[in-house]
Amino acid sequence: MALIYTYCRKSIHDDYFFVDPLRMLAEKIMAPKFNLKNHIMIEKHCHASILSKIESIKNLNAQNSDEETLLLEYKATLPSFLKGIVFSGNIYRKKPFDLDPFINIFAKFQPEFEKYIFNVFQQYWPAEALSEIRGKVLKEYIDSFTHQLGEIYKVIHKEFIWVLETKKKLQKIEEEQLLDDMQRKLLTRCKSYIYKVKEDNLPNYMLSILSDRGFLPNYFGLGGNIIAYVNKGYSATWNKIDFELNRTALIALREYSPGNLIYANGGKYRTAFFHFPVREDTNERIDAILPDSYLFSTETFRIIEKGQPTSGYNQGELVEIEGIPISNVDLSFLSHVSDSDDYRFRMACRSAGYLQSYHRGGEIYSINDLELHHIHGQKIRFVNIGPIAKEKDFEFGYPICIVCGATRSPFASDRELEHFIEHHSKETCGKEPDNYALTTDADVDMLLFKSFKEKSEAINYAEAIRMGANIILEMNRDDLEILLLPETEEEYNVVIYDPMPGGSGLLGQIIERWKEVCKAALILLDCSNQCQLSCYVCMRTYRNIMNHESFDRNLAMDLIKNYTTNIVFRHDIPARTGQQIQTGTSTN
Repeated sequence: MALIYTYCRKSIHDDYFFVDPLRMLAEKIMAPKFNLKNHIMIEKHCHASILSKIESIKNLNAQNSDEETLLLEYKATLPSFLKGIVFSGNIYRKKPFDLDPFINIFAKFQPEFEKYIFNVFQQYWPAEALSEIRGKVLKEYIDSFTHQLGEIYKVIHKEFIWVLETKKKLQKIEEEQLLDDMQRKLLTRCKSYIYKVKEDNLPNYMLSILSDRGFLPNYFGLGGNIIAYVNKGYSATWNKIDFELNRTALIALREYSPGNLIYANGGKYRTAFFHFPVREDTNERIDAILPDSYLFSTETFRIIEKGQPTSGYNQGELVEIEGIPISNVDLSFLSHVSDSDDYRFRMACRSAGYLQSYHRGGEIYSINDLELHHIHGQKIRFVNIGPIAKEKDFEFGYPICIVCGATRSPFASDRELEHFIEHHSKETCGKEPDNYALTTDADVDMLLFKSFKEKSEAINYAEAIRMGANIILEMNRDDLEILLLPETEEEYNVVIYDPMPGGSGLLGQIIERWKEVCKAALILLDCSNQCQLSCYVCMRTYRNIMNHESFDRNLAMDLIKNYTTNIVFRHDIPARTGQQIQTGTSTN
């Protein structure tokens, strides 16, 4: 009784224990597992170790001229605050910060850094994970220090130049006509940002920035390289504040979709502007970003780049869609979160994708006649096709001006969309806004299940495995995602992938505890509501609303029962680079 009344909530995980509390009280408590072979996490710790080593040299005072040069260039290359990267005194830097002097002296100390880092990991890292920091691998992590630092500085410089060029463009428009409400807010944000960068405060502290952008370890926030900016947004106390939200590109692809609501600091926000790039040769804005073209099957949800072979599909099913890469965004305030808001709105969108020809290798297993590939670091192009609710009208993508980056919700009124198109095509940008998909590339760990005969089989099987993993591994609903890969209209592959950069290790645990995962899935599929096909007690959630019509718990149970036997290892998969492409669509 104490367990039921003090612990169990209304969630798929807790309901499992609510039905039978002894499942928690009488079972073993498994300690959480962390993936200490996550190469991205290890690389971040290597970067932090290098900084620690340089700081120790500084604290002990330089012993020779090389150490003096290292400390001098280190101080210049890694200033305490952001202003040192984008300003030279009070002058804007026209080019990204130059790391060449630091790179030259850094190379002399690489053997010393390698020895130091190896000793650190040898003392504090588990023995089974030490293979990730030996020999060539460790050298690659150290080599990446200056390269990744330079890339982050380039991105910061691009973002600053975007602000300068946007301010310049809006001021030029303002000389000839009145700005609309969103343009005025954007101009204010640009002016405010330039002066805020000069301040010496925690948001501008360089180590915090490097941590937020994935160069150093970050165990507090989500981290990521896509930033949402809020200028003078209302907080829960009605005070206006500036803040930023960092997300990985994979999360931003969904969360920063026009029309979706973002909840932060007691307020509701939506995407108002995308930050499209400037020309690197002149620091001038590109007249209009050039979108990529895709062919999307409305029947199977297969997507391919335009120009790729389309054999095996009826040409009449393919719809041409243009897509643009996800970028930093500006958010606009809508309203406060109130006590009357029982639920958070999250727009359901169709995210398609295809496998690209790069991965870091893996293993092949068999489960009866089912082939399973566990692949590490698979590169995937994800394409956010648009909101599910618009598919029935054959409307795909989001209304975006690819000249200035302004956007509107796909659910905006006809009058608002007409004004948006007319204003940008005739008054400000000279090009008519259109609907565009959003894209990003990501390296993910994945389980690839091969060769289902029906789309419904692939979807139901993958969803059931994820349900079982939610219980056994005590993971969150969003910790693993599903991607459907139609090979032809008669053959479907399906992927369960780990969106965490470098991998969380959950997929390996699914393989290790395969029978437990399948058993937990069968318990959940034996719905206590005894629904005919599926319901919110068993398979349905708001996030998988696009597949509700395909869900069949009886079919899922039959498939799970067929493949509950032991997983048999077959052979390793070598790492690959090349041009072969497979296609697919996310079921999330």
